Amino acid sequence: MIATLLKELADKIAQVSGKKIKFVPVRGLDVLARVKLAPATGNEHCLYFSAANAPGLSYAMAFECARILRFFEVDESERQVAVTTKDMRKKAYSMFGDIADRSSFSGNEEVLEKMQAAWYGGIVRRVTTYPGDVKIHIGLAQRCPELKDDQQKLFAGQLTKAEGDLAEEVKKQTPSTIFELSGQLNAAYFKLLERQFPELEFNNIIGNSFAEGAEQLVKVISDTFADSYEGDVAKSQLWAAILGISDWFAWMKIKDITSETDKQSF
Repeated sequence: MIATLLKELADKIAQVSGKKIKFVPVRGLDVLARVKLAPATGNEHCLYFSAANAPGLSYAMAFECARILRFFEVDESERQVAVTTKDMRKKAYSMFGDIADRSSFSGNEEVLEKMQAAWYGGIVRRVTTYPGDVKIHIGLAQRCPELKDDQQKLFAGQLTKAEGDLAEEVKKQTPSTIFELSGQLNAAYFKLLERQFPELEFNNIIGNSFAEGAEQLVKVISDTFADSYEGDVAKSQLWAAILGISDWFAWMKIKDITSETDKQSF
């Protein structure tokens, strides 16, 4: 069934984008699957997936295909991605807050700079993708209920990783602002999933530790938003405003992106 679904999604992507999608196995990939859209002069999109047959892999691949399709179903003139600039990153870094245990970075500014980029990128990725991701999960569940087991394996893996981010040692070596933002976004994501998939019952340390901030994010997600990529962008902008990080990134139409910007979504 999953092979049939992937073929259907791949064919649809080729139809709406004018470019085929290439599936590329990668050893040591840090996620189950990741997509890279073809550049304007490119001939194909790439979907990189873990060479190891990890739980939930097939579903993760279908999910990434669905993300591409959701993006290209928007009118070409309205397609936009989240981008950042050097000034935006500088502004964000200045808001990170203190790190309780700086011993790992003592005398090693290069490592700290890499970690700052990773912390920043992680927050931007969550706030720009989580609202839409929930909708995609719902759509796939409705389209292919037989994928329920694979879907729940993916959710379980995401939850395990998110809970690991709350470890005391991680907290000591993470800027306070990043730790709080990450926790609130993760908690909101799982609460939204639980609302749509009540059988999952995400009663966990994430929801308990960041309940107040997460509830505020969940509360503003309503059916008044269009169930489309455009609606996903609008929800992302609202979340960023609530969290006070609207100036950490910007949504920009593909045709307007310059060499001064770095794409953060896709």
